[in-house]
Amino acid sequence: MQSIKYLLAILSLIYAAYSNEYDFKNYTVVDGLSESTINVIFEDDKGFLYIGTENGLGLFDGLTFFNYKMNVFNETTIFGNNIKSICQDDYGDIWVGTELGLSKLDTRTRKFERITNTKYNLKDIEKIFNDKNGNIWFRNSDGIYKYEQALNEVECISCGENLEINSFSKLIMIIFMIIGRVELLTILIIAKKFIFKS
Repeated sequence: MQSIKYLLAILSLIYAAYSNEYDFKNYTVVDGLSESTINVIFEDDKGFLYIGTENGLGLFDGLTFFNYKMNVFNETTIFGNNIKSICQDDYGDIWVGTELGLSKLDTRTRKFERITNTKYNLKDIEKIFNDKNGNIWFRNSDGIYKYEQALNEVECISCGENLEINSFSKLIMIIFMIIGRVELLTILIIAKKFIFKS
């Protein structure tokens, strides 16, 4: 009797382990994906998937793909096709980092705004985050930047006059790359300015 209980318990565990079947569907360029090499996937607050590929940005609504690609003759298209990072701000707009720079997709009009009014090299943007004040933070191999939407200005946090302590700025960059938390980045910048003055 005891061995029958153990056998039933084991069979129940095996059944429970294999009863959770999942359906997987592979999507390819045949289904509408713009490219088969995917760099980043982001889900917005409405459940839409933004798929960053090496040949454009795909928007998947669960049924259909909508693809966005750069058109050099149209300033309201995405700025670059090799998508490296995606973020959503508090207004619902989607921010995209590419090999050429930073773009903002207005989710209401489905048009892009290219952030090009800056003196900095904003190519190859690897990470994008937003903070509670509506600022967009991003980084590339040249530094960490803050874009103030209200002022339409980009400030490099780890460049030029802000680069008083080179090794500390590298520490900020490493922590930002690993953790990606804007609050921690802000604390480190304040500490750099007031505690670690040279």
